[in-house]
Amino acid sequence: MLFKNNIRLTCRYFGISRNTFCKWYRQYEKDGILGLCDRPRKPAVFPRATPKDTISKNLYAKQHYHFGAGRIAFYLHRFHKIKIAPSTVHKILIQHNLSRLPKNQKKYRTKKNWKRYEKQKPGHALQVDVKVANR
Repeated sequence: MLFKNNIRLTCRYFGISRNTFCKWYRQYEKDGILGLCDRPRKPAVFPRATPKDTISKNLYAKQHYHFGAGRIAFYLHRFHKIKIAPSTVHKILIQHNLSRLPKNQKKYRTKKNWKRYEKQKPGHALQVDVKVANR
């Protein structure tokens, strides 16, 4: 009873919950004083991580063919039978600082602007298809 009363008073004094105190106490019993240090929150193992060979093929396609994320995903699916989402390809390119074209590389437009067909006089290039019906 004395130990539970001390836990209650300690938690109230430091402004923490009993669950937090119990968690910290278990970590202290398990690892000693190092158990109370901050630990990284990211997992040690990523089971669904993108394989290294797929990442290297992404980087190769970007560096040699200058494809974007969508084209790289299509290229990998068609020629290497690797299904990967364009968003995943984009994240890989961002991680390796390859998401943008180099400054010295020219960007080509894919669409051309509309060119209006105008003449000086109205009806200048008018074509009429006339059919004559004989009765």
